[in-house]
Amino acid sequence: MDNGSAEKAELAALKTEIERLIALIKRHLGVQAEVSTALTVSLDEVKDVDGLMAFLSEAEEEMDPMKMSIPIDELERMSLKVREAGERHHAPFVIKWSEALSEAVMIFDIETMKSQLDQFSELVEICRKEVS
Repeated sequence: MDNGSAEKAELAALKTEIERLIALIKRHLGVQAEVSTALTVSLDEVKDVDGLMAFLSEAEEEMDPMKMSIPIDELERMSLKVREAGERHHAPFVIKWSEALSEAVMIFDIETMKSQLDQFSELVEICRKEVS
């Protein structure tokens, strides 16, 4: 293994250990982000449904690989991007989802981040069914 590979492996192990310690501290303190469980989707008030659907499909593809590695900086960026799209298209259910992800990112709640990523796929699927 060369030095670059060894450093990457060491950093990955360190990241995993830090995430484990943060989760342990949160459990001890009883800190958990609010998980947005109710997927109430209504496209009635949405402006440009086709534009929103195109954005959601693109965002879903972009977020899918994030389920494995949970890159916090990227998730924070995506939560802002999704919120902006929700505001632009007048889609409160999209805004609500982005706020829940943003809160999980702020307190480093890995489990809630994973749940929110899974829920995004569900949200997109519900929207697809509403459109068809």
